[in-house]
Amino acid sequence: MRKPFTRLYVHLVWSTWNRAPLLTPALLQAIDKCIRAECVKVGADVPAFGGVADHVHLLVRLPTTISVAVFVKQVKGLRLISRASGCTRHSSGRDDTVLSPSLLRTSLASAITC
Repeated sequence: MRKPFTRLYVHLVWSTWNRAPLLTPALLQAIDKCIRAECVKVGADVPAFGGVADHVHLLVRLPTTISVAVFVKQVKGLRLISRASGCTRHSSGRDDTVLSPSLLRTSLASAITC
């Protein structure tokens, strides 16, 4: 009897607010580590991760046990930025806290731990 064969790859892109150049190479490494750790938890494979100062790309192969929406919510829901900086933007566009790019970069770099 044949078994079903599924191979689902998803390419995700996240950018900083207003494409502000906030992501340093060290910060990108920390984000990569956190995202990969979260992917391991759900059984997803990460063939590629990369980014530049204003956005990141994630290529992931998802298992059949998780939907794309649930996966994105889990990975994006790491609360990386809000936990690290205390700076969040609500869907209404209202800022809780406004930080300068240099202060935000410093906050993110010091607070990201997985």
